[in-house]
Amino acid sequence: MQVNWPVTAMASGRVVSLQIKLQRGTMEPRDVVFAEDEGGLRDDLHANSSGRQILLIDLQTLDDFGHEPGQIREQITLDMPNLQTLPEGTRLAIGDAVLEIGRPCAPCEYMARLVGGSDPFGWLERIRGHRGVFARAVRPGAIRIGDTVSVLDKVGAGSV
Repeated sequence: MQVNWPVTAMASGRVVSLQIKLQRGTMEPRDVVFAEDEGGLRDDLHANSSGRQILLIDLQTLDDFGHEPGQIREQITLDMPNLQTLPEGTRLAIGDAVLEIGRPCAPCEYMARLVGGSDPFGWLERIRGHRGVFARAVRPGAIRIGDTVSVLDKVGAGSV
């Protein structure tokens, strides 16, 4: 059963960058990705993992840390400054898909060594709480660069 959740005035944004992780350490930019039902992004290494399917991050966070989209291995970069403050379970309409936010992404030592520059452990501490949020697709569909992002009410949560 498909549910049409009402859009809240709480937040909106847009997609600015899309990447697919083909293998560990390799990100491929895309103009369009396809979110699969109850999963991640088609062709992505993490598409069927239970905890890390899609990583979303805000462009402002990347800018604040001097990183380019995809550099810290997120699949979807959004122009949505309040993304990190949205609670777990929040649903986002992005293009044709609906994604549900899960837990925040904890930075790891591997990522710190990879992009943390001359002070990887300082970077690790600074980015803690700002690394983005994991999400999973609850309604499949295409997501394109430039698509609008809208926060949906949780009315009908659990039904898609």
